[in-house]
Order: sequence, then structure tokens, then C-alpha cells
Amino acid sequence: MLDQRATPLMGPKLKDILYQLLSGLHACHSRRIVHRDIKLNNILVSKDEKIVKVADLGLGRPFSMPLQTYTHDVMTLLYRAPEILLGEAHYLPAVDMWSMGCVLGELALGRPLFMGENEFTQLIRIFEIMGTPNEELWSGVSLLSNYNSQFPKWPPQSLASLIPVLEPEGIDLLEAMLRYKPECRITAEVALQHPWFDEVREECEERLHRQMSLLYARRDTDNQMWC
Repeated sequence: MLDQRATPLMGPKLKDILYQLLSGLHACHSRRIVHRDIKLNNILVSKDEKIVKVADLGLGRPFSMPLQTYTHDVMTLLYRAPEILLGEAHYLPAVDMWSMGCVLGELALGRPLFMGENEFTQLIRIFEIMGTPNEELWSGVSLLSNYNSQFPKWPPQSLASLIPVLEPEGIDLLEAMLRYKPECRITAEVALQHPWFDEVREECEERLHRQMSLLYARRDTDNQMWC
């Protein structure tokens, strides 16, 4: 399990982990499933730390158009997307990408990126770092049920200054994952093509291909269905 770590990760190891996680998330989203509980405790790592998997689809739900209504009481608080905290009930797979951004930030920092004690303070922690959202930054935000025009107005901080171990391309990807407007947030499919992964993509893809080949071979041998 990739539990909370006090030592920040960086370089190829961090890229390798994130690439595999995004590959797993893309597999979910391409099958029209929202995971809804991406967090460190739901990430499994092999003993040699070469294989990383997204686990626990207990809160996973299918999504379709038109969007279904979901409960907002999902996702572990530290990884919960701002639209859910603000009361949005018709949410997209973009909520998983916000959570993945929180995972990236936490692995690079060695501690949670946004650490609130309840829903309100979690929002405040997000606003303090990402800036307080408004209609110019996120059209429609003022219509969400938990939005308050009296929220303190914080300017955004520099993620590069906050997470100095992350290279500029890594910061660019993190910012794309943490965009306020869900429709503008990067998808798992597009994130996998980000230049930050260039030095690990080929090796990761070869490893994933070997894993899938082994799974299919085992399925054929045991005559079982694998997901």
C-alpha cells in the first residue's frame, strides 16, 4: 500500500508511479466508471515497487449523459474535489483527476497538499493555495449550494515555490489536474501524453503490456474472467 510518506518522492520514481496510476484511472474512465475514492491508502505497490495499481472500487459508479445525481458525501476529505465540497451533485470523472493531483502533490511534498479537518476547513485550505474561485475563474461556481460570496479572497500561491522538488513540467501537470472548473481539468488520457512522462513512458508501457499478457494467459489457463 502506498501509504502516507514523510519523505518526498521525486524524479523518475515519482513519474513512474503517477504514470501507472493514471493508466489505471484511464482504464476506469474509458469504461465509464468514476472511482470516487482515489487516495494513497487505495494505491497498491508490489514489493519491488515496480508495479503500482489503483484499488478499492467500492465507491465507484458508472457515469452517463445526461449526468446522474450523486451524493456529495464521497471521497476521502483530503482528496475531495472542490465542486463536491461546494455541493455539486452532477459531477464528472474530473473529480478523480483532482484527487490524483492531490496524490501527486502529497508524494512530492511528503505530506497532504490540502489538509483540512472538516468540509469547510478543507475548502479554506484549497482556497489558500489555489486562490478563492470566482465567476471569472470558474463560471457557475456562485450557483453551487455551498458557495458563499463572503469567502475570504485569497490570491493563488505558486505551486513551484510550494513544491520545489517538482520540475516545471511536473508543476504544469499538477496545475492541469487542479484546475477549478471540472470541464477544464486535464483527463487521464491526455495526462498520460504529458511531456513530464517522456523519460518513463516507454518502460512503463512495456511493463503494463507484460502485466496484461500475464493476466490474459492466466485467464485462459484458469478459464476465469479478469477485470
